[in-house]
Amino acid sequence: MCFFQTSADHKFANIKPRIGKCFFLLLLLFCSLNAQSVENQFQVEIVVSSQNADTNQTQIKALLEKHLQLIKWRDNPRTTLIEWQRLLSVAPQDVKKLLATEGYFSPSITTALDKKGDASIARLAVDLGAPAVINKVDIRFSGAITQQEKKISPSVDELQKEWLLPIGETFRQEYWTLAKRRLLTSLLVERYPNASINNSKAEVNMESHTVALTVEVDSGPVVQFGELNIEGLDRYSDSVVKNLNPIKPGSIYSQTDLLTFQTRLQESGYFKNVEVTAETKSANLESAKSENNHAPIKVVVEENKSIKEMCIRDRYCLKVMRSNSNAAMVHM
Repeated sequence: MCFFQTSADHKFANIKPRIGKCFFLLLLLFCSLNAQSVENQFQVEIVVSSQNADTNQTQIKALLEKHLQLIKWRDNPRTTLIEWQRLLSVAPQDVKKLLATEGYFSPSITTALDKKGDASIARLAVDLGAPAVINKVDIRFSGAITQQEKKISPSVDELQKEWLLPIGETFRQEYWTLAKRRLLTSLLVERYPNASINNSKAEVNMESHTVALTVEVDSGPVVQFGELNIEGLDRYSDSVVKNLNPIKPGSIYSQTDLLTFQTRLQESGYFKNVEVTAETKSANLESAKSENNHAPIKVVVEENKSIKEMCIRDRYCLKVMRSNSNAAMVHM
């Protein structure tokens, strides 16, 4: 049996895909409008003020806009009006925690919730108050560094002069962390690879807007380089590594010397990968006055093809190239 499509059927067949397209476009439009309404439903306005002319108010506002929970939940489609009100109620505590990292420990914060059309606007007015200024720095040293001669570096005097948060500076958590890291690093890279900070604290006086800093540093003993231990050699003799070693047994620990040794090995062409470290934890840590605090040097290598093999290969390639070149010249 055969069926034939009438003109009415043909028109209906053309209409169906058009209806489908229209429905799809309407659905996209609805989703877009819905997303826009969610985005505009909750808004935040932050005003930062300060009596201190040196304060970067724009930077403080950017800090709040980046980290406040109120901002993070603003565009979330699951946020309800009740949740929005709760977030605004806890916003002052969040603001105080963030401002404390910038040295503002007594800000004044007021909040308000306004309605504008369909939008619920959370307003925060932040008066920073006076920043906390460092009025005392107490860096206490223990370990071998307290017994060394003053002309030897790093010294107690040098480290105290290079401290990043001196008296009179505004306290900031970022700089506080950085100052301690830099102090410790200055010890770790030269003479004292086992140094540590045993205690640190920043005491804030809310009434005077001041901060007293205390850091307790143990340098540990002076560490010297010990014997050389090599791993990974197969084709080459250990003399290849030893001849490139600039470090003499018994010399004072220096991270720069280790890096120099590693660079020499890497640039020699003998090795694909090189790692040079000092086993500082194996040094005798019981007495800062001990003369036997030696850290063995550990060299781990992954060899390239032997230089001899590379030379044979290169000479062969060169002969083939010359032969081919001469042949080409003869044919010409």
